[in-house]
Amino acid sequence: MDISVLGNPQLESARGGCIAPHTIAVRRDRMVGESAIHEIIAVTNFGGRPAHLSLELAFAADFIDIFVVRGIAAPPAPILSPAQIDEGHSLGLCSIARDGVRQATRLGFSPPASRCSRVRSSSSPSPVERLCRRISGKESLACAAHVP
Repeated sequence: MDISVLGNPQLESARGGCIAPHTIAVRRDRMVGESAIHEIIAVTNFGGRPAHLSLELAFAADFIDIFVVRGIAAPPAPILSPAQIDEGHSLGLCSIARDGVRQATRLGFSPPASRCSRVRSSSSPSPVERLCRRISGKESLACAAHVP
């Protein structure tokens, strides 16, 4: 189990105004199970009044072969399939390996994301999927990554 807790710097509120430093805490609990990695992200407002903000999560998968990671083989050109988005409840990332085998990861979200989009990132060769959720008060977002 891995636990991380972060506090905010000074932020602009989604509805205008300012959120003082160390008012919002983001806690991430990550657990590895038999068939999935489970992650719970809890956002807590320690301020005396409601704070309105958006939580944005970005996901990408390159499905690089372990021999490429270890420097034993040259990387093949990725054949990435478009992400499958199920109304913010889940996101499917997949690729076809050089030998024709389909590689996939499915991410499930509870509660669902309020907005999903695809962007290009300079730090990743594959498209990055972004999921957003508006947060008002204390809320937890659960994410599970499954390898089908």
